[in-house]
Amino acid sequence: MNSSAYRELITSALSHAREQALRKPAFFAHRTLDLPKPEPQPIKAPEPKKASIALEPIQRTAPSAPSSKLEALGITTIQPPSDQMAKHVKESWRQLSLAPVIAVILGPESGLVKELLINLSKAINTLIAPCRAIPASKIDPSVFLTAAELKLVIAPDTALTGQLLTYLKEIPGQSKRFLNDKPLLLLPDPNIYLKDPMLKSALWKSVLHSF
Repeated sequence: MNSSAYRELITSALSHAREQALRKPAFFAHRTLDLPKPEPQPIKAPEPKKASIALEPIQRTAPSAPSSKLEALGITTIQPPSDQMAKHVKESWRQLSLAPVIAVILGPESGLVKELLINLSKAINTLIAPCRAIPASKIDPSVFLTAAELKLVIAPDTALTGQLLTYLKEIPGQSKRFLNDKPLLLLPDPNIYLKDPMLKSALWKSVLHSF
């Protein structure tokens, strides 16, 4: 082959190669590239919104000095009642327990007069209702006269002095007397019952009528 024919062959081969390079190869005509799919990214939860609260400055006051070691530890102590209060409560209970259903109050009388009133209380206790003879000096009327058990008070004039007298009430025109709200059988001078024994019967009837 001469050089001229060789050059023509080379030129023809290069031209054919150039044309083939410009054309889309048949291998890629009906195929698409399978590219790897990107991995899904995790979804982040939204961050909670922070509430904005305007706090006012707290005014601090100096704590007072504790009065005891218990208060220093935050333990509240209860003060026991005073001796005076305890005595008052005890006396109130004593007064209420002292009150019978019928009370015969003794004044400053002594001797036969005092004995007469004590015997009267014993007879009432035996035949009518629980009864007791009580010296006026041992009675606190502010408590004694509030006893629910007490239904009748019998007393001579001489026993109604001091505080007892301030609780005396009378209903005009009805001859009814009360100590606070307790019916009162007010006796005249007890000496008359000693002078005239027949009056003892009238006294007994008065007790029955009052109760």
